[in-house]
Amino acid sequence: MRPVTVPRIPQKSGLEHHHPRTVACLLLGGRAQAATIAMSFEIAAFHAAQLTAVALIDPFAPPPRVPFSQGLWSWVEDVDPAAMRDAARLSIEKFETHGCDKALPVSRIVGGSDAMELTETGAEADLVLVPANARIDGSWAEVWSEVAWFLVQRGHVSILRVSRRPLDVRKVILIVSSTGRCSQLAHGYLELGLWPEASVSILPIGDYRPRVAENVEAQLALLQASGRDPSLLPPIDLDFEAADLEQILSPFPAAVVGHLSYRAGWFDAVRSDPFEIVASRVPLVLIP
Repeated sequence: MRPVTVPRIPQKSGLEHHHPRTVACLLLGGRAQAATIAMSFEIAAFHAAQLTAVALIDPFAPPPRVPFSQGLWSWVEDVDPAAMRDAARLSIEKFETHGCDKALPVSRIVGGSDAMELTETGAEADLVLVPANARIDGSWAEVWSEVAWFLVQRGHVSILRVSRRPLDVRKVILIVSSTGRCSQLAHGYLELGLWPEASVSILPIGDYRPRVAENVEAQLALLQASGRDPSLLPPIDLDFEAADLEQILSPFPAAVVGHLSYRAGWFDAVRSDPFEIVASRVPLVLIP
């Protein structure tokens, strides 16, 4: 599926919004799959978008001749083919059951052992919803080894990582650090047009660093120019306590971040990672 050209809607700031016209839901299985399916239908319905379900394998077809461990991503060495097929079958059934009474244009993509090619086909959507903490066979994974993290590293598509389905999204928090990806959070969020009525807060991480201050100023300016009224939260230090950040995050059902995990050096290795804490605590994590 190729991206669809979207009519551009003029805003106060001149920012050109590209509301998602194609939404993909990865069917991996795992604890968060049902919530991910429900959110994909909800977002697609709100934006009148084409919804596509992407399963890495077709569980109803004969097993491929090539072992999964050779045909899938090189960093996966212990995939259980039977578990993967079961997870795909259950996920497809959940998706079709959820959509049986929905008046939405829906398609489904399933494939063989080349998960890389198949996932990139689905990732040509404007937004891809991925269940949190899921490996390709549906088993539980830490954030730095889950499928969502892998897709973020490739950086080709906007990802919405779903761990739970909140009742409503009235508050969104942007986590701004010093990385280049953190400088584009507001732009990506506004382009996608998700949760347009939500209040927006910005949380700086170590704002005494010049790059962080620049990123925060740019996010504030863009949000204000687009008609939003963002609030700036008190910054947290690089050596923050995890419990303090968790308390800050507790009112927010959705976060916008540049990473799911970011450990660039020795100091990062021994500190708590703010992005990992966000991923573990916030139900919806958008990486635009």
